[in-house]
Amino acid sequence: MMGVADVIETMKEAEQPGPALLVLDSRRLARLVAVWPMVPCERVYGYDLVCEPYWENLWRKAAVPVEGVARILRCSVGEARSLLDQAIAARLIYPDGTVHDAAGKAVQKLARDSLRRN
Repeated sequence: MMGVADVIETMKEAEQPGPALLVLDSRRLARLVAVWPMVPCERVYGYDLVCEPYWENLWRKAAVPVEGVARILRCSVGEARSLLDQAIAARLIYPDGTVHDAAGKAVQKLARDSLRRN
């Protein structure tokens, strides 16, 4: 039986760099990835995943405060939901508050480049 940490670790080991391109193309998506570790949501610890699809089961057990994400990103709840759906589908964010490694690096690069311009 796989636990949450096991599933997330397996997913992270299989990450491909391609989804990070989405972050480079979308400032809103980049902002979501940047703030995701700070989003106060009820995580899924302690839940054993006994069947596939593991990814969908992880998210089914996570309580994501869409309104809080909208406030942080200064966007509508609908846009926040859409960004979350896109980030989840592309596996850019994880329900434990971590982010796709290459996407996190892309966000850091965008932030550094932005700071250099200002």
